[in-house]
Amino acid sequence: MGRINIRDLAPTSVIFTSSQNWPVPAGVYKIKIIAIGGGGGGGGGYSSTYVGGGGGSGALSYAELAVQPGTEFAIVVGAGGAPGTGGASPTAGGSGGNTQINYNGVYLLCACGGGGG
Repeated sequence: MGRINIRDLAPTSVIFTSSQNWPVPAGVYKIKIIAIGGGGGGGGGYSSTYVGGGGGSGALSYAELAVQPGTEFAIVVGAGGAPGTGGASPTAGGSGGNTQINYNGVYLLCACGGGGG
């Protein structure tokens, strides 16, 4: 029977741009996660002279987890905040959403969204 030396396998990356459930593939026993929260929306300006402030960036979180193949994680990708409106009564931008990794309803990792400008 053949063998596979894990050191001979090239690492594989999966990038999530939308929320979904993700099952751990066969043969995977450790994952490294980089989570980034959604950025905050920029604030609206009063005029072309008085522009609104930029929104804050989303936080970055990192974790390494021991996992079992077939385990299913719920991936929640935080959206960017809505922009503020400009004019005589400008409004602030909205906050970005949190990016989360969940297992059976338990948060394993969270990267908070940035504040609105």
